[in-house]
Amino acid sequence: MGAPPAPPPMSSPTLPPVAPSGPSAPVSPDEVRGLRSTEAAAVTGLLAVGLGLLAPVLITLLTGLEVHYRGFHIGSGSLRIPTLEAIAVAITVAFLLVLIADLFYARSFRAFRKVQPGFGAPYALVVVGIVGAVLVFLGLLVVLDQIATNLACLENTQSSSCVSLTAIGTGVIAIFLGLLLSLLGWIGVLIGVFRIGSRYRSTVLQVGAILTIIPIVTVVAPILILIGSASALTDLEARAASPAAGPG
Repeated sequence: MGAPPAPPPMSSPTLPPVAPSGPSAPVSPDEVRGLRSTEAAAVTGLLAVGLGLLAPVLITLLTGLEVHYRGFHIGSGSLRIPTLEAIAVAITVAFLLVLIADLFYARSFRAFRKVQPGFGAPYALVVVGIVGAVLVFLGLLVVLDQIATNLACLENTQSSSCVSLTAIGTGVIAIFLGLLLSLLGWIGVLIGVFRIGSRYRSTVLQVGAILTIIPIVTVVAPILILIGSASALTDLEARAASPAAGPG
């Protein structure tokens, strides 16, 4: 009897293609688009954080509160409807900037998804975060509207309150749910930007990604992301302009 036939060789599992990112790797238009979108998201996010944190405080101090300290005086001593309207405008502009920043991040991760696996989940989480930002925005407007309504009642010396507890409850629930969804969006930004930093070996991008989810230093995060993405884009464009990166 002859020897039994040898079993066919086992084929190794096929891994998803990963676009190289070394100095000799070809430059993809998608990664250039992704880095430019990350830059734009960082700039817009920085404006949103600055406006969202500083504007309501400054508006309230200058027009709605009274502060005395060793002869220094600021504020009118009363919270009025124009103050709430100014705060609502500041929140609206900040929300639009956050929304634009999230859209830029989603565009960036969608572009990188075409050249490297691992960006699908961050893209989906950022989309969820956009929904959360909309809910937070709508909830804040509802609560501010009810506060303004109550102030109008007090100014008209009406004895009964004009506040709708149902509306306030709905606004608070929308804010709470929106914050939970926004947290998922922040996690998506963290993962996506961190993976961009890993791709281009940028510690600045990785640190900026981690800081996006820490509220105390959230202002620093977009600055680092802007610096890191700009540096990576500069290197990428220089590599694209070099003869070694051209078609050969």
